[in-house]
Amino acid sequence: MPNKLHGSNEQQQEAGPSWSNENQDSFFNTSRSSAFFDQNYASSSNAAFDPFQEEEDVFHGNSDKAPVNNFNRNNYKYHDYDNSATIASAFATSETEQEEDGEEAQQQRITSLTKKKMPKAEPMTIRIDDPVKSSDGSYIIYQVFTMTALEMYSTDKRPVRRRFRDFVWLHNALTNAFPACVIPPLPEKHRFKYMKGDRFDPGFIEQRRLGLQWFVDRIARHPLLQRAEYTRIFLESTDFNTDKHIKLKNMTHNASTSSIFGSLFKSFVKVKKPDEKFEEMKDTIDKFEDNLNIVEKIYSRIGKRQQELENNYNHFATSIRGLSALETIVDQPLRQFAEATEMYAEALKEMRKQENLSFLNDVHELLNYCHAAKDQLVERDRKQVQFEDLSNALQSITFERDRILHPGKNLGQITSTANSATAAAAITSTSTSMNITELMADKFTNNKSDRLMRLEKKIKELQENVSKANDENNNFSDQMLNEYDVFQKAKDSELRQGLAAYADCHIDFYLKSISIWENILPVLEQIQPQQQVDEQ
Repeated sequence: MPNKLHGSNEQQQEAGPSWSNENQDSFFNTSRSSAFFDQNYASSSNAAFDPFQEEEDVFHGNSDKAPVNNFNRNNYKYHDYDNSATIASAFATSETEQEEDGEEAQQQRITSLTKKKMPKAEPMTIRIDDPVKSSDGSYIIYQVFTMTALEMYSTDKRPVRRRFRDFVWLHNALTNAFPACVIPPLPEKHRFKYMKGDRFDPGFIEQRRLGLQWFVDRIARHPLLQRAEYTRIFLESTDFNTDKHIKLKNMTHNASTSSIFGSLFKSFVKVKKPDEKFEEMKDTIDKFEDNLNIVEKIYSRIGKRQQELENNYNHFATSIRGLSALETIVDQPLRQFAEATEMYAEALKEMRKQENLSFLNDVHELLNYCHAAKDQLVERDRKQVQFEDLSNALQSITFERDRILHPGKNLGQITSTANSATAAAAITSTSTSMNITELMADKFTNNKSDRLMRLEKKIKELQENVSKANDENNNFSDQMLNEYDVFQKAKDSELRQGLAAYADCHIDFYLKSISIWENILPVLEQIQPQQQVDEQ
């Protein structure tokens, strides 16, 4: 059912990829619509884009010939997007150049480094419809039809057939290919009807179809995912089973383990220096999620009252029928009025059913999308913690080397860890640090040169890993900023679509209601008082 709520052209385009027909005022968006418009698409360039392209190496670690007491953890600092001086110290070539450039030049350099630009999402529409049973009747297959102006896609727009398992393949493939992207979640596989074996129930099939439509709509809105080779194969391949197995050879399935680790990480590990910008993102998503939960609870309360009202109208219709049996003179009009009341109760039931499909289902999918975005923010924190731990380990080992080279000299305390026990834990917890055997051998050896040689080796290894962790953290953070923008635009568009669908349900209900009661009025006007009947 098309939405009756329309906005301006600019509002429609901001909400997501859409096309307007030159001969029509209506728009086709990537939302759950029932028809396509014939379009003349202008070809658009599709420049290659690598979302994880390495930035210019700006790591300033100690060289082998650098003084041992010159280690500075700020040389490996992650992005602090709300602190310009901190970012500048991480990416500027030297402190002298920072002072000469001035604040304005520093800010320009910071802006260029802190957020990579993604390509603009091109117009793309994917339609999921026509669910039918497979030839052996064991599962449901859906028709998938794509319209897009992207050059990487075929101009021969033929629909393909996919089952739920194929959508799972696409989700896993995108998760592995784009680890820093918020991959849209799939609809829940294990619903109550599915667990009972009633997976061919029409209501369940339609609910799943709408969830899959949400999934592909979000992919169509995403500038990277819509261009992914996995997406193209899923949408176009006529020999999908063969093509997907070829791609599976280079794909590692780690989505489930990542989700489990993310929940454990969130429970037990905390970032030592939280980034205000990402903390604000978490807070915004949490508040939005809390409000969605409130909306869901209130909606459920309204639904219960609507169901009670529906039952009451059915009882009312039964009472009118009983009255018609007693009033034989007006029997026919009373029975027609009872039928109108039953039709009204059925319209209430249909409205509630459509609300659950179009609005309540949208609320659930938005909640799942929020969970996916928060999981990526947790993963970003994990990258930061990994960098912090490696930095602490490097500082601890450097401090130990400095202590051996300068015995008796007051070198202060290790500032990156709370105490020596924590420092030792940080050292032994890293994959590249000394193992237990090396650590014990180092403590009991009297050969100073051997100890220094081992420390130098570990320092060099840790410098490389700190640099790598720093790059990974910064790249992930950069991409997360872009992902949050995509999430915000998709969230606003989908919320608008859900509310418009809710309004459409009520408009249709009230139009049906007006028709029902208007049709019964002429019937009621035929009822005449008993005196007039006797006179006739």
